[in-house]
Amino acid sequence: YWQTWWFYSLVGLFVVLFFYALYRYRISQLLKLQKVRNRIASDLHDDIGATLTNISMLSEISRKNLEQPQEAEKFLQRISEEVTSTSQALNDIIWSVNSRNDSMEETLTRMRRYAADLFDNSNTVCHLGIDEAAAGKKLSMEQRRDLYLIYKESMNNILKYASANNVWINVQWRSGKLHLKIKDDGKGFEPAVITNSNGLKNIRSRTEKWKGSIIINSAPGQGTSIEIIIPLAG
Repeated sequence: YWQTWWFYSLVGLFVVLFFYALYRYRISQLLKLQKVRNRIASDLHDDIGATLTNISMLSEISRKNLEQPQEAEKFLQRISEEVTSTSQALNDIIWSVNSRNDSMEETLTRMRRYAADLFDNSNTVCHLGIDEAAAGKKLSMEQRRDLYLIYKESMNNILKYASANNVWINVQWRSGKLHLKIKDDGKGFEPAVITNSNGLKNIRSRTEKWKGSIIINSAPGQGTSIEIIIPLAG
C-alpha cells in the first residue's frame, strides 16, 4: 500500500499540514513578541516619558527661581520625587518582562517587599498570609504584571487615604482562581459615592481584563475590604 498514489498523497498532505502548523506557530510567537514590544514601548512612553517631561519642566522652573532659594527648593523636591517615581516605574517594567519571575512565588516575594518598603516609615503594620498552593503556580507575563499593579494600586490607596493601623493581605488559590484579599482598619469610605480617583477604576479595569470579579466592602469609620478573584491558568 505504501507504493499506491493515495499513500503518497496522504504523506504529502501530512507534510504540508506539519509545515503549515509550524508556520502558524511561528507567526503566533512573533505576534506575542510584537505585543510585548508594543507594551514595553507604551509603558516607557506613558510612565517614563511623561515623568521625564515633568522633570525637564521643573528643572527649567527651578533655574528661573535660583535667586529665590525657598521657591527653588520646592521644585527641586518635586524633581527628586519624580526621579524616584521614574526609577520605580522602570524597575517594574524590567521585572515584568523578566521570564525568571514568572512563578507566583516571585510575585509574592515582590509583593511582600513592596509592602515592607511602603509602610516602613508609617504607623501601619502589614500582615501577609499566603496559601502554599498559590505559591507554586505559574503566571504569564501579562497576568503577573496586572496582578502586581492591582496589588500596588490597592496598597497605595491605603497609604494615601485610609490612615490605617493594620493591613491584612491574604492570597489563596481555589479551584483555578486566585483570591487576593486586602483589608484595613482605616477610615473607610462610601463605595456608592462616585469619585474622580483613578485608583479603583484601574483596579476594576485590570480585573475585568482577566474576566475576574471584585468585591468591595467599606463604610466610613469601619475600614475597607477588597477581594479580587481572577481565574488564572497555571
